[in-house]
Amino acid sequence: MAGMVRLRNDCSSSVESCHYSTTGVVYYTKRHPNKFWCIYNLLMLNLIVSPAIREKLLTKHSVKEGEVTECFYNRVGSYLEDDEEDHRTDPPSYWFISETNCGRRLKVVFVAKDGNVYLKTAYDANQKSESIYTKLSQPQE
Repeated sequence: MAGMVRLRNDCSSSVESCHYSTTGVVYYTKRHPNKFWCIYNLLMLNLIVSPAIREKLLTKHSVKEGEVTECFYNRVGSYLEDDEEDHRTDPPSYWFISETNCGRRLKVVFVAKDGNVYLKTAYDANQKSESIYTKLSQPQE
């Protein structure tokens, strides 16, 4: 079901916009000739977000879990290992920068273990991170 899209034409919204639910289901309205469509983008990812990380994302960074999921699916560049000494973990932490479906650019940091992706943090990408990512990342194959 990864990447499955359901279309509904009963959307009451009259403005093109993005909305995020706390469950990670992302939907947005898109203008269609004479109608508005609600598009539900259901993304499946073995993304594990602890309650403490989820709370930090919302309160400190104003990032919703659905936005993080979108970044994983919208990623163009490669994952980079976080090799700063005070950020090193076993297994290693990786990061990337990607856009949400609404164009917000986030830096996402995670650990991959046993087929799962454990989110460490996600926040708006700054210019320094953008520069490093542009220089070091390779496009996905």
